[in-house]
Amino acid sequence: MEHQGIAIVDGSPRRRDEDMPAGVAFFFGLMVGAFALWMAQKWAARKVARALHSDQPATTRTPEVRDLKDRVATLEAIITDKSHRLTAEIETLR
Repeated sequence: MEHQGIAIVDGSPRRRDEDMPAGVAFFFGLMVGAFALWMAQKWAARKVARALHSDQPATTRTPEVRDLKDRVATLEAIITDKSHRLTAEIETLR
């Protein structure tokens, strides 16, 4: 006697041997996932390449970058200066 299954989509009866084997379904899902990941990586790499090869400077962030560079320069000066010189400068600022 043949086992009858019920199709999930439309509820119609179907034979069990029409189902996709679990190994094939797993492999198919793995390939679809790998392809989607590969496409996302290609899209992101293309976007980065366009930004790097762009002739236009990033004018919207230029003031922020300048401010951050000034802050980094100040921190580097604090770290590399001698302690007595730093103490004297702090005292003059008070």
